Amino acid sequence: MTLPEILISLAGLAVIGVMLTSFFVGVTRIDVLHSADNQALMTLREVRQRITRDIREARGFVTAAPASMTLWEDADWDGIQDPGENITWVMDTDGSLIRSDDTGGVIIVLRGLDTDLSEFSYDSSTVEQIRSATITLASEVETDTGGERTLKFEISLRNVS
Repeated sequence: MTLPEILISLAGLAVIGVMLTSFFVGVTRIDVLHSADNQALMTLREVRQRITRDIREARGFVTAAPASMTLWEDADWDGIQDPGENITWVMDTDGSLIRSDDTGGVIIVLRGLDTDLSEFSYDSSTVEQIRSATITLASEVETDTGGERTLKFEISLRNVS
């Protein structure tokens, strides 16, 4: 083999190597994006379970707004609203979904919430008459285009007297 033949072979191998490298980088990038999307959806489903449990166990709504709601969970079933029985869910302007109770317990349940697309809505404008809530949660997901994952669900009170 002559030197030009070896150089041509090496150039061909370099082109194939660049093509394979770009292919693997692309596949890895797509896998990371899919993982982020799956993680966002899984987190939204976990949040849905927590909100669903709180609303179904509640005896009623105390306050109801598009970005927050307070529920009365009568823990001892005495029909009296005692301290520690109010649960509040708030969509904070910084993109956090916060669950708190009236004894001072605060948990940030979700970060990265799109507050423009997320909301709480209700079947009545009068707090005492609310029997169900529709909740829309939109979580920002890292993609090429800055995508979002949205979960919308309706929950009815179960323990209404």
